Amino acid sequence: MLTSHIISTADWTRQDIDFLLSLGESMIPHADNRRFSAQFPDRKAVLAFFEPSTRTHKSFKQAALNLGMRIDEFSGAEGTSLMKGESLADTGRMIAGQGADVFVLRTTIEGGPRWVAHVIQESEGRKKIVWVLNGGDGRNQHPTQTLLDLLTIKIRLGRLENFRIGFVGDLANGRTAMSLLQALRHYEGVEVVLVSPKGTELPAQYKIGLNIIRESESLDALSDCDVVYVTRFQLERIQDPILRREVQGKYIINAKVLNTWKKTVLIMHPLPSVAEIAPDIKNDPRLIAYNQADNGIPVRMGLLHRPCVAEFIPITRPAQVACLARNEEQQISNERKPVKHFQPIVDGTVIDHIPPGSATEVVRMLCQSGCLEGDRPRQLVQYVKSREYEGMKDVLLLHHLVIPDAIAATVQLFFPKITINQLPDNGTIVKKGYTYPKLVESVFPCPNAACVTNHDPEAKTIFVVSGDQRNLPILTCYYCERLFARETLTGSHHQ
Repeated sequence: MLTSHIISTADWTRQDIDFLLSLGESMIPHADNRRFSAQFPDRKAVLAFFEPSTRTHKSFKQAALNLGMRIDEFSGAEGTSLMKGESLADTGRMIAGQGADVFVLRTTIEGGPRWVAHVIQESEGRKKIVWVLNGGDGRNQHPTQTLLDLLTIKIRLGRLENFRIGFVGDLANGRTAMSLLQALRHYEGVEVVLVSPKGTELPAQYKIGLNIIRESESLDALSDCDVVYVTRFQLERIQDPILRREVQGKYIINAKVLNTWKKTVLIMHPLPSVAEIAPDIKNDPRLIAYNQADNGIPVRMGLLHRPCVAEFIPITRPAQVACLARNEEQQISNERKPVKHFQPIVDGTVIDHIPPGSATEVVRMLCQSGCLEGDRPRQLVQYVKSREYEGMKDVLLLHHLVIPDAIAATVQLFFPKITINQLPDNGTIVKKGYTYPKLVESVFPCPNAACVTNHDPEAKTIFVVSGDQRNLPILTCYYCERLFARETLTGSHHQ
């Protein structure tokens, strides 16, 4: 079900997108007249743009004015308590408490809009309903831009199916391209061409569900596209200075290039354009970037109109679906035999059948989770004889330590064959196994430094698990939407 908050295109179904586009399309006549027949002077929109913006900010403002709404706005964090260290959560609570009906948020903190939506909904004693709209959060999402992009394509091509679209530029950091690609996967017959230099390729997670017919570094690959979506290189987000120099001026769409492409091609750009759109095509009718920007007003009128007339549908966090612990087996251990590779322990936890050479990785996981302190006594034994793993295994013995089930289940998620044996110092061994968790909550910090969970102490990490125990699991941060494999979370490249 489509929630009232507009957070991410990853949340939407085909029906959700079609519904939101119909709202935007219905507002075109009213946007042209700069007025809507029903005015809403009792409604308040707060436009908090803590990251620079021209088109998104101004089109939201004009959309709110067209609807007759009252407006409170911020341009930049300067002059706000964010500069004093106030959390994004408390900023959201303050804005909700001051009577906002809609909170449009742009921030460099990835996952911030989703987090704020939850915070406002769950604020104790808060009766005021506030709809949160994501105006762009770092490299993560720009869902309202996606809607105006789709509306532009629909108007100009007359369809959203059966066409070929190329994306060119900084596909590693361009949130507009990522958001649009996630939406396009719902439409049949859409073929995708990706053009970017090495080091700025589209992340793998955004390729899922797409019909990608080619990837290239050459503009020639775009010659048969119906639509070409051009993006600027986000130099402020490219950390490598050598790569920054290499990509500057890499792709320039000029008349010479354009004339080698399909004669009916449409050139889109989310703007601002730096140098990638040459002056000699600024008035070419095939360049529709400015019409594209104009569609931002009716689309955002539609989004702002919903809180004035529709029922509020809250956002919900994913929930764990099963108990973690299973197969607890208790054994008598009074007659334990000495083991030549290590000294048995009386009280603590033994993690056995670790893949050979991976025990240090397990230690890192436990330390990252906060379960294991760096100086806690332990025995780490590698490459001992075993019936598993071609005759070898690692063993980890942790003195006087009981590993919480949530952490133990997460370790087993990445190492399915391990056994976790707890010794409670009463002559028994409790062997534990765990169900495959669907979520990993508050175990690891998110490796993405820009994630809201690394900026707000109230925001606890939630990773959604994809894949199964036959393959290397992938964890997706619920807030910043980054995908992380085992080696990313542990700092290891062991396979």
